[in-house]
Amino acid sequence: VIDAGYDVASLSRDLDLMTILTFSYHGAWDEKTGHGAPAYYRPGDDNLFFNVNSSIQYWLDQGAPRDKMLLSFPLYGPEFELKNPDDNGLDAPTTDNYEEMKYFQICHQIQNGGWTVVRDPQGRMGPYAYKGGRWVSFDDDQSTLMKLKYLKDLGLRGAMVWALDMDDFSNRCSCESFHMTKIINRALHRLEEADPGCPLLGTKPETGKGWLRRCPNNAPFLPNDAFGYVPSDAFGYVPSDAFGYVPCS
Repeated sequence: VIDAGYDVASLSRDLDLMTILTFSYHGAWDEKTGHGAPAYYRPGDDNLFFNVNSSIQYWLDQGAPRDKMLLSFPLYGPEFELKNPDDNGLDAPTTDNYEEMKYFQICHQIQNGGWTVVRDPQGRMGPYAYKGGRWVSFDDDQSTLMKLKYLKDLGLRGAMVWALDMDDFSNRCSCESFHMTKIINRALHRLEEADPGCPLLGTKPETGKGWLRRCPNNAPFLPNDAFGYVPSDAFGYVPSDAFGYVPCS
């Protein structure tokens, strides 16, 4: 897609800033649930390259300058309707009904609507949440801060959000107005003001459908070095393994 749609050399020469779209990797077209903006590849995903790390690394490989690149952060999540409410993990079959749920709607539903929040124990992507036949993926404080560390470690120029009016602009979720935008701002500017520390409630660990159990004692799978950077301290990732997981035997 990048090769067909963009002359990276010309864009790099002529533009002051380049926003890299690092979301909308999964949606209704998949006919199954999937995270809209995963940071890294998850074993079982249909495409090795539909994640933030692969996109950024490809642009860098094509010569895009780090000091012009902006990493984009979605302030919404793809919402799916499940065909079977009891099948509510990743890759669960979905209907044609599809919406985009804004962050202020997501946090309100989780705090007040009885949704169950599930996190990847390996930190490869943000959480997803479900209730009945509804399912949504999103980025929260933790996954956003992880992406910001990735951004800074790579020396990228900055961040873009899509979009401001999707953030919790009116403090509907009793944290702070524009909470996600302010998290990004504080991290990029190294501001010392305290984060309000208001994570979404109702979370639970999950190691069921869609996650790969980590086996620290097994030898890591090392496909090659072509897929780019993985922080050495990022949620147990194997530093030299760009896929970021240890397979179980």
